[in-house]
Amino acid sequence: MDEMPGSFGKAILLCVFLSLALHGATKRALIIGINTYWLPGTELPKIPANGTINGLNRFDMPNWPNLKGAVNDARLMRDVLTSAKFGFAAENVHMLLEGGATREAMLKAMRTYLVDEPSAGDTVVLYYAGHGSLRFNSKSEKSAKHLDNTIVPSDANTGQFDVRDREIARILNAALDKGIHVTAIFDSCHSGTIARGVPLGTAGSARFLAGYDPRDINEGPDTRNGVPVTAPADRTDNAALVFTATEPDQLAQEQDFEGQDHGAFTVALVEALRFLSADSSANDVYKRVKVVMEAMGLRDQQPVLDATDARKREPLLGGNGNSAAARVAVAAVEKDGSIVLDSGIAGDIGPGSELKRVDGGANPVCIRVTKVDTLARSYANVISPAGAKAEVGDLFEVTKWVPLANMRLKIWTPPATLPASQFPELLGELAALSRSNRIDWIVDPAVRSPDYYVAREGAQWMLRRSGSTQQLSMGSHLTAASVLARLPKQKIALLVNLPPPQELSAALQPDAASPLESAPSSATAKYILVGTFAHGNVAYAWIARDVIEEAKPVGGTNGGEAACSTSSPYPARTDWKPLREGDGLAGTGRELMAVATQLGRIHQWLQLPVPPAGRDPYPYRLELKKDDNSEIQDNAASGDHLSMFLKSDGPVPAGTAARWVYVLDLDCQGNGTLLYPLGGVNNRLPARGSLQSEIPLSGFHFSAPFGTDTLILLTTDEELPDHSLLSFKGVASGAARGAPAVYHSPLERLLGSTNEGKRGVETDAPLPTTWGVQYLYIHTHPSATASSK
Repeated sequence: MDEMPGSFGKAILLCVFLSLALHGATKRALIIGINTYWLPGTELPKIPANGTINGLNRFDMPNWPNLKGAVNDARLMRDVLTSAKFGFAAENVHMLLEGGATREAMLKAMRTYLVDEPSAGDTVVLYYAGHGSLRFNSKSEKSAKHLDNTIVPSDANTGQFDVRDREIARILNAALDKGIHVTAIFDSCHSGTIARGVPLGTAGSARFLAGYDPRDINEGPDTRNGVPVTAPADRTDNAALVFTATEPDQLAQEQDFEGQDHGAFTVALVEALRFLSADSSANDVYKRVKVVMEAMGLRDQQPVLDATDARKREPLLGGNGNSAAARVAVAAVEKDGSIVLDSGIAGDIGPGSELKRVDGGANPVCIRVTKVDTLARSYANVISPAGAKAEVGDLFEVTKWVPLANMRLKIWTPPATLPASQFPELLGELAALSRSNRIDWIVDPAVRSPDYYVAREGAQWMLRRSGSTQQLSMGSHLTAASVLARLPKQKIALLVNLPPPQELSAALQPDAASPLESAPSSATAKYILVGTFAHGNVAYAWIARDVIEEAKPVGGTNGGEAACSTSSPYPARTDWKPLREGDGLAGTGRELMAVATQLGRIHQWLQLPVPPAGRDPYPYRLELKKDDNSEIQDNAASGDHLSMFLKSDGPVPAGTAARWVYVLDLDCQGNGTLLYPLGGVNNRLPARGSLQSEIPLSGFHFSAPFGTDTLILLTTDEELPDHSLLSFKGVASGAARGAPAVYHSPLERLLGSTNEGKRGVETDAPLPTTWGVQYLYIHTHPSATASSK
């Protein structure tokens, strides 16, 4: 049931196969995507419920909800795997889509492509996007209700059984016994509460396959020689890696990505694979995916990485990666001589990047990228030697790298439909409303959620209850009496969200050089401008969309400083900026855009472009330890004295080149602090002649603000003379950096433009391809002993 490529796809198949032939063990994948589980006019089979379970029999439902983005997910993952960065040959990536993904076809394909065809040492990837569900098993010990997890084939609506997790585990264990490296990825839920929701604020339904299959499996745990069989991810020998979209009992949300519906987990995974090098550890990919999902506002969907610690330190897609420079292949040559490459957005090789043909001798053909078109397609022209040509199947490697511009942070400003002249009368009504004994006036929704919202939409004021999409029009003129007349008689918490005055609106639009982008609606924005009334005046702040629309306050002091999140490195909101009258409006606008730009800086630091080399040869990662030598995972208190180390998970290869090492702390308000090097120490490591597997750096304490800190390890073969690039103010101050800086290298220019809130880098500014980035996300909290960093 492979999806057949067209002529362009065949060209990619050919050139990626040529690239793969140079790199040893075969990489294979089975990708399954199902949208359609029920067709109008068809009837589900009548299967009686099991009287021992208090739950919904899914066969009693009138129909089963279909999905929209699962097939798109499958095709997107195929494009990522077959990109030059990951090197899966198209002929070894097998697709089961829609009606082709029956129970029998899925099990047969898993056995064939994951066990029978691969050889020892090969890597196989199983990817599934679709519904998950449950089936009754009277002998199951997994839950009190005796329910086993399943994935749902396309023909389940005819009465066919689901594919059970135990059936998948048996197949994966057979592959592992054969010496095959296995990665399994599931963009679905595993508890039966399966859904692919839509971004908040847009029309749509929560699409999920509720209920269970009541037919009893009547099967106890698998055993081998009387001992329970070890799960594939728990094996001590050749463990599998299983990466899933959610925790149990969570919903797998859906997001719009490049104009198509996709699972949010898959979107986040693709973004992580784009920004990290191909040999990044599964742990690093997981952390990146988690943060990207949090940035989407999905704090109720946490991905799960299930594997042994050793396997988590290996690349997500298996193997050791390719230590050579990133390679791409020529997929086609246009009539005008322009070259089509099999690398696009996923490869992060932007316009201006230059490449030379592999095995081109003393005078190889060199090309320059002119345009990036799709996820796996870009265009280039020959730049030397004169008159040279490229042919389909030629392999090129990067010699001058220009990354794609970072994604802009999306912000949304409510439409400004009121002139400033109408605000005094409006504020008088709000003052009267806030004094009512029926109103608990909410000043800061980042601290406490309201029961009801009042907001301006177009020319009307609208009232809605928290958690509801239904709105009640209150007319164009808001009065305290009209609001009280429409609210319940008991005391309620109320937020009135004030739009900016018309005179302020123009100052709130990001320019072309900004790291910000105006979102078309609040549903697609990361931050929303919120206006609040307190102490007789109006103030505005940028607040994370999920804090407002999902009612997820972070606590703290009502109306206090910039709020930090314990689950995301992004601030819950910025400081409040008061609305000034008359000519002061321009100053308010500048202050609001200054703190928004600081948010954009945080966004860009969290998405630094990583060189596209297949494998970073620098063997060290950052590790934190307490005084008792215990490793810090993801939590630290202010009283903990922490020591930083460079740590290699294996022997350091002879000839490892030293790099300049820098460690930056990005706190939850966006303040950047250089942690290493300090005091003129030699930060070019490892020292000449040393092959230490653990290199001590320095010690520090975490201090306020507490929330989620991001430690960023930068390693580069060129020194950064200006260490001030790694220390800067955050959203709590909005301070400018002063005079324009002078940069000594392209890498300094990249970091400097990130600090200054500029977007991307110039196309004539190639970056070195021998540098690396690693992120550690630490949840910080106060302790009895106050310390400073």
